[in-house]
Amino acid sequence: MVKINREYLDPALLALNKHNNALVEKYKAQQHAVHLASQAVADRQQSKLISSRNLSRGWMISIVLVGFGVMIALIAWSLPKLVVQLRSPVATIQPILSSSELNKEPSPAAVSASSSDIVTSAPPPALIVPTYAREQGSTTCIQSESFESPCTDSVVLENGSTYNGTWSNGAANGEGEITFLDNGSVRGTWQDGALIEILDVSTPAASPTITSSVTLFTTKTVPDLSSKFKTVSVGHNFNSPSDTTWEDAYCYTLVMERGDKVMINLSRIDNFNEKISLLDYDNNMKISRNEYERAQGMCPYKYTNF
Repeated sequence: MVKINREYLDPALLALNKHNNALVEKYKAQQHAVHLASQAVADRQQSKLISSRNLSRGWMISIVLVGFGVMIALIAWSLPKLVVQLRSPVATIQPILSSSELNKEPSPAAVSASSSDIVTSAPPPALIVPTYAREQGSTTCIQSESFESPCTDSVVLENGSTYNGTWSNGAANGEGEITFLDNGSVRGTWQDGALIEILDVSTPAASPTITSSVTLFTTKTVPDLSSKFKTVSVGHNFNSPSDTTWEDAYCYTLVMERGDKVMINLSRIDNFNEKISLLDYDNNMKISRNEYERAQGMCPYKYTNF
């Protein structure tokens, strides 16, 4: 429990309380003065109205409103200054509360637990089709014809999969299909390169359904023997053994530390149709930032053929 020396704190709090009371009294005095000034303006205008019987009723109302407007303007002008004065005394007790016991750093475990939940932007997964710019002189569907009217063409993605479908304005727009290297495929509807609806999922005949577990893992071996981690794994969570698409997935690696395996989370996908969410690096992790980012790029997320 933190102990506070009240010998210094109590006088400071008492002084702060007196200062705040003085400011409140000052504000009340200013408000009273403003009220008197506005009342004097209103009375003066009203006396002029009484002495001038030829003025119309509309002019009388206008002059009274001017008086109230002056009062509101004066109050609005003085209020910000009062707020600043009320805030400034807080700085007088900050040196008292800035002792070493009150400024303890959080434990490394707490920092690690909080930072691992931070999600940052991530590269697109296997179901995102890139968008292409228009190329002058090109006669292809994607970089020329699609900017005039929808057309059909295929393109090989970075992971080796092939997308074949409708293109518009250089992006996948409409019905299409992605065929993976294992001959599995996903047919659906794309909008500006992103899959928005799944129409059909096809898996190879060797494994038409999930039979081993609700959570299925894929592991990739790291060829670099000098690396602190040797494998990168992904767990795919299915709602039931009969599902053909997983609900969510997560990627991690294992690092040896004093004979024990330490699990380091790398990224996750919260939904089959969403993008990869990369987790933030933490200085307390057992690998360097470069190795951590390298491991994130090796996560073997899988969409078919379980």
